[in-house]
Amino acid sequence: MKKISITLLSIVFVSFFVSCKKDNSISTNNGAAALGAKHLASLTSTDNWQVLPGTGTDIGIGANGSVFITGDSVVSTTGGFAILKWNGTSWSTFGGAAVRLSVDSLGDPWVVNKSHLIYQYNGSAFHVLPGTATDIGVGGHNTVFITDTTTSTDGFRVSKWNGTSWVVQSGISGVRVAVDPTGAPWVVTKSNLIYKNIAGTWTLIPGTATDIGIGANGTIYIVSTTFSSLTGGDQISKWNGTGWTATVSGAGVNISVDPQGHPWTVNASHLIYNNLNL
Repeated sequence: MKKISITLLSIVFVSFFVSCKKDNSISTNNGAAALGAKHLASLTSTDNWQVLPGTGTDIGIGANGSVFITGDSVVSTTGGFAILKWNGTSWSTFGGAAVRLSVDSLGDPWVVNKSHLIYQYNGSAFHVLPGTATDIGVGGHNTVFITDTTTSTDGFRVSKWNGTSWVVQSGISGVRVAVDPTGAPWVVTKSNLIYKNIAGTWTLIPGTATDIGIGANGTIYIVSTTFSSLTGGDQISKWNGTGWTATVSGAGVNISVDPQGHPWTVNASHLIYNNLNL
Protein backbone atom coordinates (compact mmCIF):
# COMPACT_ATOMS: atom_id res chain seq x y z
CA MET A 1 0.00 0.00 0.00
CA LYS A 2 2.84 2.40 0.85
CA LYS A 3 4.58 1.67 -2.47
CA ILE A 4 1.37 2.29 -4.43
CA SER A 5 0.79 5.60 -2.62
CA ILE A 6 4.29 6.81 -3.41
CA THR A 7 3.88 5.82 -7.07
CA LEU A 8 0.57 7.68 -7.37
CA LEU A 9 2.08 10.74 -5.72
CA SER A 10 4.99 10.67 -8.19
CA ILE A 11 2.59 10.48 -11.13
CA VAL A 12 0.59 13.44 -9.84
CA PHE A 13 3.76 15.48 -9.31
CA VAL A 14 5.10 14.71 -12.81
CA SER A 15 1.71 15.55 -14.36
CA PHE A 16 1.58 18.85 -12.46
CA PHE A 17 5.14 19.74 -13.52
CA VAL A 18 4.46 18.98 -17.19
CA SER A 19 1.22 20.99 -17.02
CA CYS A 20 3.05 23.98 -15.54
CA LYS A 21 5.71 23.78 -18.22
CA LYS A 22 3.06 23.78 -20.95
CA ASP A 23 1.06 26.61 -19.42
CA ASN A 24 4.11 28.81 -18.96
CA SER A 25 4.67 29.54 -22.64
CA ILE A 26 2.81 30.45 -25.79
CA SER A 27 4.09 30.42 -29.35
CA THR A 28 3.43 33.36 -31.64
CA ASN A 29 1.84 32.77 -35.03
CA ASN A 30 5.06 33.58 -36.86
CA GLY A 31 6.97 30.83 -35.08
CA ALA A 32 8.99 33.19 -32.90
CA ALA A 33 10.46 31.97 -29.62
CA ALA A 34 8.01 31.06 -26.88
CA LEU A 35 6.81 33.90 -24.67
CA GLY A 36 6.36 33.69 -20.91
CA ALA A 37 2.84 33.43 -19.49
CA LYS A 38 3.25 36.87 -17.94
CA HIS A 39 3.21 38.26 -21.50
CA LEU A 40 0.00 36.47 -22.48
CA ALA A 41 -2.35 39.27 -21.45
CA SER A 42 -0.21 41.81 -23.31
CA LEU A 43 -0.13 39.67 -26.44
CA THR A 44 -3.87 39.06 -26.58
CA SER A 45 -5.22 42.39 -25.36
CA THR A 46 -2.76 45.11 -26.32
CA ASP A 47 -0.04 43.79 -28.64
CA ASN A 48 -2.38 43.63 -31.60
CA TRP A 49 -0.68 45.14 -34.64
CA GLN A 50 -2.82 45.58 -37.74
CA VAL A 51 -1.43 45.88 -41.23
CA LEU A 52 -2.69 48.77 -43.34
CA PRO A 53 -3.04 48.77 -47.12
CA GLY A 54 -0.17 50.10 -49.18
CA THR A 55 3.58 50.26 -48.74
CA GLY A 56 5.91 52.97 -47.50
CA THR A 57 9.41 53.99 -46.51
CA ASP A 58 8.81 56.69 -43.87
CA ILE A 59 5.84 57.85 -41.79
CA GLY A 60 4.84 61.03 -39.95
CA ILE A 61 1.79 62.01 -37.88
CA GLY A 62 0.65 65.50 -36.86
CA ALA A 63 -0.97 66.67 -33.63
CA ASN A 64 -4.34 66.80 -35.43
CA GLY A 65 -4.04 63.13 -36.41
CA SER A 66 -3.03 63.62 -40.05
CA VAL A 67 -0.89 60.71 -41.22
CA PHE A 68 1.54 60.88 -44.14
CA ILE A 69 3.98 58.41 -45.65
CA THR A 70 6.61 58.42 -48.31
CA GLY A 71 5.69 55.51 -50.54
CA ASP A 72 8.13 53.08 -52.11
CA SER A 73 7.57 54.20 -55.70
CA VAL A 74 10.15 56.66 -56.99
CA VAL A 75 8.40 59.56 -58.70
CA SER A 76 11.44 61.80 -59.07
CA THR A 77 15.11 60.97 -59.45
CA THR A 78 16.00 64.10 -57.50
CA GLY A 79 13.01 64.18 -55.15
CA GLY A 80 12.47 60.57 -54.18
CA PHE A 81 9.25 58.75 -53.29
CA ALA A 82 5.64 59.82 -53.68
CA ILE A 83 4.05 61.55 -50.67
CA LEU A 84 0.75 59.99 -49.61
CA LYS A 85 -1.90 60.92 -47.01
CA TRP A 86 -4.08 58.50 -45.04
CA ASN A 87 -7.84 59.07 -45.48
CA GLY A 88 -8.95 56.50 -42.94
CA THR A 89 -9.17 53.56 -45.32
CA SER A 90 -6.45 54.08 -47.93
CA TRP A 91 -3.59 56.32 -49.06
CA SER A 92 -4.25 59.27 -51.37
CA THR A 93 -1.53 60.83 -53.49
CA PHE A 94 -0.67 64.21 -51.99
CA GLY A 95 1.86 65.50 -54.49
CA GLY A 96 5.54 66.18 -54.15
CA ALA A 97 8.39 63.77 -53.50
CA ALA A 98 10.51 63.05 -50.44
CA VAL A 99 12.52 60.52 -48.45
CA ARG A 100 11.87 61.83 -44.91
CA LEU A 101 8.90 63.71 -43.47
CA SER A 102 7.21 65.07 -40.35
CA VAL A 103 3.81 66.71 -39.85
CA ASP A 104 2.92 69.93 -38.01
CA SER A 105 -0.09 70.66 -35.78
CA LEU A 106 -2.15 71.90 -38.75
CA GLY A 107 -1.63 68.61 -40.53
CA ASP A 108 0.82 70.02 -43.07
CA PRO A 109 3.91 67.98 -43.97
CA TRP A 110 7.50 69.19 -43.78
CA VAL A 111 9.70 67.00 -45.96
CA VAL A 112 13.30 66.31 -46.94
CA ASN A 113 13.81 65.07 -50.48
CA LYS A 114 16.46 62.85 -52.04
CA SER A 115 18.58 65.91 -52.87
CA HIS A 116 18.41 66.94 -49.17
CA LEU A 117 16.27 69.98 -49.94
CA ILE A 118 13.70 70.96 -47.30
CA TYR A 119 10.10 71.74 -48.18
CA GLN A 120 7.19 72.99 -46.09
CA TYR A 121 3.57 72.63 -47.18
CA ASN A 122 1.81 75.91 -46.39
CA GLY A 123 -1.77 74.70 -46.82
CA SER A 124 -1.86 75.04 -50.58
CA ALA A 125 1.58 74.23 -51.98
CA PHE A 126 5.09 73.12 -51.08
CA HIS A 127 7.72 75.83 -50.85
CA VAL A 128 11.42 75.29 -50.42
CA LEU A 129 13.23 76.42 -47.27
CA PRO A 130 16.88 77.41 -47.02
CA GLY A 131 19.42 74.79 -46.03
CA THR A 132 19.75 71.05 -46.52
CA ALA A 133 18.86 68.13 -44.28
CA THR A 134 18.92 64.38 -43.76
CA ASP A 135 16.01 64.17 -41.29
CA ILE A 136 13.31 66.47 -39.90
CA GLY A 137 11.06 66.56 -36.84
CA VAL A 138 8.14 68.84 -35.93
CA GLY A 139 6.71 68.98 -32.41
CA GLY A 140 4.95 71.15 -29.87
CA HIS A 141 4.41 74.83 -30.79
CA ASN A 142 5.37 73.75 -34.34
CA THR A 143 9.00 73.68 -33.25
CA VAL A 144 11.09 72.24 -36.09
CA PHE A 145 14.50 70.59 -35.94
CA ILE A 146 16.62 68.94 -38.61
CA THR A 147 19.74 66.89 -38.85
CA ASP A 148 21.53 68.78 -41.60
CA THR A 149 24.12 67.59 -44.12
CA THR A 150 27.25 68.77 -42.32
CA THR A 151 28.98 65.81 -40.70
CA SER A 152 29.93 66.05 -37.06
CA THR A 153 31.17 63.77 -34.29
CA ASP A 154 28.30 61.28 -34.24
CA GLY A 155 26.26 62.02 -37.33
CA PHE A 156 25.15 65.40 -38.67
CA ARG A 157 24.68 68.75 -36.99
CA VAL A 158 21.29 69.38 -35.37
CA SER A 159 19.64 72.71 -36.23
CA LYS A 160 16.46 74.53 -35.17
CA TRP A 161 14.19 76.59 -37.42
CA ASN A 162 13.75 80.20 -36.25
CA GLY A 163 11.25 81.19 -38.92
CA THR A 164 13.77 82.35 -41.48
CA SER A 165 16.87 80.16 -41.10
CA TRP A 166 18.40 77.20 -39.26
CA VAL A 167 20.29 77.74 -36.02
CA VAL A 168 22.92 75.09 -35.28
CA GLN A 169 22.60 73.50 -31.83
CA SER A 170 25.87 73.07 -29.99
CA GLY A 171 26.98 69.89 -28.25
CA ILE A 172 24.99 67.40 -30.30
CA SER A 173 24.97 65.54 -33.61
CA GLY A 174 22.74 62.80 -34.91
CA VAL A 175 20.93 61.00 -37.71
CA ARG A 176 17.33 61.03 -36.44
CA VAL A 177 15.35 63.71 -34.63
CA ALA A 178 11.87 63.98 -33.10
CA VAL A 179 10.31 66.80 -31.09
CA ASP A 180 8.11 66.42 -28.00
CA PRO A 181 5.01 68.48 -27.06
CA THR A 182 7.14 71.00 -25.16
CA GLY A 183 9.29 71.63 -28.23
CA ALA A 184 12.29 69.73 -26.85
CA PRO A 185 14.24 67.66 -29.39
CA TRP A 186 15.16 64.00 -28.91
CA VAL A 187 18.08 62.88 -31.09
CA VAL A 188 19.36 59.47 -32.14
CA THR A 189 23.06 59.51 -33.01
CA LYS A 190 25.02 57.57 -35.60
CA SER A 191 26.18 55.23 -32.83
CA ASN A 192 22.50 54.70 -31.83
CA LEU A 193 22.66 56.69 -28.59
CA ILE A 194 19.58 58.68 -27.53
CA TYR A 195 19.74 62.26 -26.25
CA LYS A 196 17.10 64.69 -25.02
CA ASN A 197 17.59 68.42 -24.62
CA ILE A 198 16.54 69.36 -21.08
CA ALA A 199 16.70 73.09 -20.29
CA GLY A 200 19.48 73.58 -22.80
CA THR A 201 21.53 70.56 -21.73
CA TRP A 202 21.83 67.41 -23.80
CA THR A 203 21.03 64.49 -21.52
CA LEU A 204 21.86 60.89 -22.42
CA ILE A 205 18.80 58.61 -22.25
CA PRO A 206 19.32 54.89 -21.49
CA GLY A 207 19.01 52.45 -24.37
CA THR A 208 19.87 52.50 -28.06
CA ALA A 209 17.77 53.18 -31.14
CA THR A 210 17.70 53.57 -34.90
CA ASP A 211 14.58 55.76 -35.09
CA ILE A 212 12.32 57.66 -32.68
CA GLY A 213 8.76 58.97 -32.74
CA ILE A 214 6.87 61.19 -30.28
CA GLY A 215 3.11 61.72 -30.11
CA ALA A 216 1.32 64.98 -29.34
CA ASN A 217 0.41 63.54 -25.92
CA GLY A 218 4.09 62.94 -25.11
CA THR A 219 4.18 59.18 -25.72
CA ILE A 220 7.57 58.11 -27.08
CA TYR A 221 8.48 55.01 -29.06
CA ILE A 222 11.75 53.92 -30.62
CA VAL A 223 12.87 51.37 -33.12
CA SER A 224 15.54 49.79 -30.94
CA THR A 225 18.74 48.05 -31.98
CA THR A 226 17.40 44.65 -30.93
CA PHE A 227 16.94 42.54 -34.05
CA SER A 228 13.47 41.09 -34.54
CA SER A 229 13.30 39.69 -38.09
CA LEU A 230 14.65 40.22 -41.59
CA THR A 231 11.18 41.04 -42.91
CA GLY A 232 10.08 43.15 -39.94
CA GLY A 233 13.16 44.98 -38.72
CA ASP A 234 14.13 45.82 -35.15
CA GLN A 235 12.09 45.63 -31.97
CA ILE A 236 9.78 48.53 -31.07
CA SER A 237 9.90 49.83 -27.50
CA LYS A 238 7.99 52.42 -25.46
CA TRP A 239 9.47 54.97 -23.02
CA ASN A 240 8.15 54.44 -19.48
CA GLY A 241 9.84 57.43 -17.89
CA THR A 242 13.01 55.66 -16.81
CA GLY A 243 13.63 53.04 -19.50
CA TRP A 244 12.23 51.29 -22.56
CA THR A 245 9.52 48.63 -22.42
CA ALA A 246 9.69 46.32 -25.42
CA THR A 247 6.52 45.44 -27.29
CA VAL A 248 5.98 41.71 -27.66
CA SER A 249 5.70 41.53 -31.44
CA GLY A 250 6.19 45.05 -32.84
CA ALA A 251 9.04 45.47 -35.35
CA GLY A 252 9.96 48.13 -37.88
CA VAL A 253 12.54 50.49 -39.32
CA ASN A 254 10.72 53.84 -39.05
CA ILE A 255 8.17 54.93 -36.46
CA SER A 256 5.73 57.71 -35.63
CA VAL A 257 3.15 58.16 -32.86
CA ASP A 258 -0.40 59.49 -33.18
CA PRO A 259 -2.00 62.07 -30.81
CA GLN A 260 -3.49 59.27 -28.68
CA GLY A 261 -0.06 57.69 -28.19
CA HIS A 262 -0.50 54.78 -30.60
CA PRO A 263 2.57 53.67 -32.59
CA TRP A 264 2.55 53.46 -36.40
CA THR A 265 5.49 51.85 -38.14
CA VAL A 266 6.93 51.03 -41.54
CA ASN A 267 8.81 47.75 -41.47
CA ALA A 268 11.75 46.33 -43.39
CA SER A 269 9.39 44.95 -46.05
CA HIS A 270 7.80 48.42 -46.46
CA LEU A 271 4.55 47.22 -44.89
CA ILE A 272 2.68 49.70 -42.72
CA TYR A 273 1.35 48.74 -39.28
CA ASN A 274 -0.33 50.48 -36.38
CA ASN A 275 -1.35 49.38 -32.91
CA LEU A 276 -4.41 51.20 -31.59
CA ASN A 277 -4.40 49.18 -28.35
CA LEU A 278 -1.02 50.24 -26.98
